[in-house]
Amino acid sequence: MTRIWFSGFGVQLEWSEKMLYAELTDKIISSFFKVYNTLGYGFLERVYENALVIELKRAGFNVLQQENIKYIMKIGWW
Repeated sequence: MTRIWFSGFGVQLEWSEKMLYAELTDKIISSFFKVYNTLGYGFLERVYENALVIELKRAGFNVLQQENIKYIMKIGWW
């Protein structure tokens, strides 16, 4: 079971079971809440995206934004 409570600009997570990547997850969620608590609501998605990229980089993440990927799509069932 997970208990979540808010603290200042971030979010604190307490895990009753050992969770894989708990520290990493906590950093990402905290970054999101810092952005949301600072900007509030009402902006276009791009504004939040840019702010989250900045905050994730401050948290030490290597972030690629809107990276192009190549894919091959098979049309039909054959």
